Amino acid sequence: SAASDVYKRQIYEVGYTIGEYIESTWGKAAFITLVNSNGDIESLAGKPLAEVMLDWKAFVHGKYFDAK
Repeated sequence: SAASDVYKRQIYEVGYTIGEYIESTWGKAAFITLVNSNGDIESLAGKPLAEVMLDWKAFVHGKYFDAK
């Protein structure tokens, strides 16, 4: 359905921004670290997930909404 297609696209776009944030913050090697740690982003970031999510939100806002 059309609604399902929109949802799938949104999920893809959100995932893309998470990848951008990870690479921008910790570099490309961070993806390997995440895979090897079973996705333990708190260990990678050295802070709680809630704080990582706030940082990601600020990254997205700054890149896509504050951009001129």
